[in-house]
Amino acid sequence: MLQKKKIALLLSAVIILVIIRAGYMYLDHHPKPFPSHEAAVGEMGRSNKNVIQEILEVIHIDDAHVVVPFVSENNEYGIGLWKWEVFSWKLKKIEQRGEPFLWKLKEKDPSSHVLIWNMNPSGQISAIDYYLMRERSYYGTDEHNTYQPRIQLKHRVDASTKSYGAIQLPEVWLQLLEDERAANRSSESFSLFSSFSPRSSIAINWLPRSAAGEFVFPKHTVNGGSYVLSDVSTSPVYIIDPHDLE
Repeated sequence: MLQKKKIALLLSAVIILVIIRAGYMYLDHHPKPFPSHEAAVGEMGRSNKNVIQEILEVIHIDDAHVVVPFVSENNEYGIGLWKWEVFSWKLKKIEQRGEPFLWKLKEKDPSSHVLIWNMNPSGQISAIDYYLMRERSYYGTDEHNTYQPRIQLKHRVDASTKSYGAIQLPEVWLQLLEDERAANRSSESFSLFSSFSPRSSIAINWLPRSAAGEFVFPKHTVNGGSYVLSDVSTSPVYIIDPHDLE
């Protein structure tokens, strides 16, 4: 009889743990509405010791990731990265400068990578050209010689009416990155921006354009710092010299 009671208690404990875990998983995977502008402004202002004057937009990448471009009292055009985790919205990082960068929601999955920017409108930037690039190269061994052609794929974003945004990588880029990863699957050193092998040298760059299509240096956008408040994966996107294009 005592043995049966022990088994019953053990089963009850297991059932309770399963219910608690199921409830935890459900709540953590069903985010609450994003905080009000007032609450978000207060949190970002406390975190970077700067007064946020205006939130330009709340951009939902998915249910659990939000990008918040803002303007500070010092006329800095910055970006806040938010993520839903452990039952609440948490501010992960603040960028005080609005030049483009990559937020990697999943480190090794390029389809989850998001290009983000918030240009100062006084810079007269009407378009942003993003480039997926790889330099041509030739390498070989005693038995094999390989020529690697140049890659230069452009994706233009209109910045004439809205100087901020967040986009996922174009499908054609993702396919090329997947092909690159497949070609290097035998190597554990594959990276989007750095490599230990000649075949993993793909990079993302950007070029700001004026209304006339000319290169314009974004002097009002490239200055400022950043505050990392929690674990988050981001990578810089470097501006390119127009003379480096073909």
